[in-house]
Amino acid sequence: MKKLVLVGLVLMVLAALGAQDDKDLVVSESAEVKAGAEQVWSLLINVSKWPSWNPVVAEAGIVSGDAEKEKSQIYFVPIINGKKTPTKMKMTLVKSKKPELYEFTSHSAGMDLIFGFKIEEKDGKRIVTSYETIKYPSSKVYIALYGADSLRKNHRVWADAIKKAVDQEPEGSGK
Repeated sequence: MKKLVLVGLVLMVLAALGAQDDKDLVVSESAEVKAGAEQVWSLLINVSKWPSWNPVVAEAGIVSGDAEKEKSQIYFVPIINGKKTPTKMKMTLVKSKKPELYEFTSHSAGMDLIFGFKIEEKDGKRIVTSYETIKYPSSKVYIALYGADSLRKNHRVWADAIKKAVDQEPEGSGK
């Protein structure tokens, strides 16, 4: 029975792979925040706390380095479509420009991707953007497993969760 299920799953993945375009999967989602860029930066570099404020992160931590210097390595276990994935995504920090750009690459779990955050001023507003590019052919595997829209939905959650975490009113403030 297990072999039959496995064969069925492999056939579904292969069929989905053949039906997808040969292109990268690129998403970005943004939110306006009131907090200063330094506060957003502090939230992002505290990787082990990601699960405490972000509902699409099951686990996270530092593998090596300090999560702020380039070449530091982190891991996280995402929640996609409401389910914890079975894979720890190990990522390497490749761009760290305090407090405006925090970007990783990953080549783990068969995925070749770029994942990051931008904090910028636009038209007098502070905008935080969560973005990701899953490179082809990894993009075909991701879409086959999770669906094309799940990545955009997760980055919407990232942007909204960052906003909520940095803009929340202190308890007892009366606001």
